[in-house]
Amino acid sequence: MVNFKNYMLLCVRIEEVNDFIGKLEEWGKIADTTQYIKKAYTEREQLEAEQQSIADAIKNIPNERYRIMFYLYYIKGYTKRAIAEQLGITDRYLYKLWSEAQKEYAHE
Repeated sequence: MVNFKNYMLLCVRIEEVNDFIGKLEEWGKIADTTQYIKKAYTEREQLEAEQQSIADAIKNIPNERYRIMFYLYYIKGYTKRAIAEQLGITDRYLYKLWSEAQKEYAHE
């Protein structure tokens, strides 16, 4: 089962790996960093694949309201209050929906 929470962590890690690749390429001017660059690119590809699998899992949620809630929260980083405003519902109703979605998808 896909853990939606990992999406934002993957974003941070991909950014770190990209920064590291940049440094390795710069260091490559004075030393052979080819082996390390290959490892970093491989790690980035794996992280991006995992990130894509989470996005795909969210896109495949059949309940539109749950799908929108998860997309806005996990992919876009909205707060639950902002999601309630986007959906035109109260915070209290959003938390009820969120609880139902958690039970159904058990991702959080």
